[in-house]
Amino acid sequence: MYIHKLQIKHVRNLANISISDLALTNLFVGDNGAGKSSVLEAIHIASVGRSFRHQQIKPVLQLDQNFLRVYLECIDDGDYAHKVGIERNQKNDYKVRIDGEKVSNLAALSLLLPCIVIDANSFNLLDGSASERRKFLDWGVFHVEHGFHLHWRNYSKVLKQRGVLLRSPKTNYAELKIWDLQLVEHAAYIEEARRKHLQQFYPIFLDILAQFDSNLSQSLGLKYKNGWGDTLAIDTLPVFSHNETKARMLAQLEANFIRDKKYQRTLEGSHRADILLTQQKLLAKDVYSRGQKKTLVAALQLSQAKMLAQLSERKPVVLLDDMPSELDKEHLKAFFSYLEQCDYQQFITAVDRQAFSDIPLKGLKMFHVEQGEIKPING
Repeated sequence: MYIHKLQIKHVRNLANISISDLALTNLFVGDNGAGKSSVLEAIHIASVGRSFRHQQIKPVLQLDQNFLRVYLECIDDGDYAHKVGIERNQKNDYKVRIDGEKVSNLAALSLLLPCIVIDANSFNLLDGSASERRKFLDWGVFHVEHGFHLHWRNYSKVLKQRGVLLRSPKTNYAELKIWDLQLVEHAAYIEEARRKHLQQFYPIFLDILAQFDSNLSQSLGLKYKNGWGDTLAIDTLPVFSHNETKARMLAQLEANFIRDKKYQRTLEGSHRADILLTQQKLLAKDVYSRGQKKTLVAALQLSQAKMLAQLSERKPVVLLDDMPSELDKEHLKAFFSYLEQCDYQQFITAVDRQAFSDIPLKGLKMFHVEQGEIKPING
């Protein structure tokens, strides 16, 4: 995907911005608070409907405004031109148009304009909760397994109904089993899609990580906690048929009924999955320095990008917020040397352009951001 025109209205301090003739690599420089990161947020809103900093839209709205709007023109990897527009208001309502047609769900945006974000918060991928890593995993599966989103949405609906029944004092398992039969149908598909994705992802990740830091890639393991009580090494995943997987899940739900009833929620299932990076027998997050964690996360994110490009023939847009403060000079060079080979369109922010003075940036165009105004830098 290649964005060549971007218009932003009422996103933080960007009141009314229009940028044309965007390049393969776009570097936005300026002081803290000038509005650099808001450009990246706007692109992310056009991708998934929200900022990468906030689930709610209200904190992103410009002061005293009740809506924001992002419009962009882009060319996909099949050389087809698209026009994308999204408007959101204080109530979190949204209006989306793709090529002039109204779109009823935000998933269509993400399929058209996938974005990879690496910023200060991305490093919660290792230190944060299981939900952070589950989102990361499911983002990758969503983009290469087109039935995944429907199964996950239906799984979530059935899980919610199961929770209602668990909170009812009169519910017995015979009543619950009707819903469990539906739940495991979707859960088995989710489980199979996640396993397939991780088995393809792991060697790609190790290869990219070795290009950034060969020492880190040695003895690094990846384990998958599927939420059903299993913690499995990716290179030794057992194989079950679809029906066997459903039967195992159903038996587990029935065995856990008394406990789930006590706590009034489903304590095991696909909604509890996690992935764990390990060094020997320890968690990587417990033994690596913050700098090493940053390198790991950068490799994780770019591995998702490579899988997307390989399996769906769609290149993501890469949003990099203040990378010079996140990686040292050596790893920054390795990071951008790798990106130079990929031809992903990049949007980068930095306080000082001198931080990139000897960094390879392919097809570079620079912009200066000051008090919500954006101007191209010549030379």
